[in-house]
Amino acid sequence: MVELPVAVIGAGPQGLAAGAHLLERGLEPLVFEAGDGPGAAVAG
Repeated sequence: MVELPVAVIGAGPQGLAAGAHLLERGLEPLVFEAGDGPGAAVAG
């Protein structure tokens, strides 16, 4: 079976939580964020 990458679009709170859940399940997600870093949209 061919394993395809899993992409998470956005590194806000929901995207980071999704990435953490994927890691717990043994997957290695690719997390994409348009801002300067994780949580950029919610950072003060």
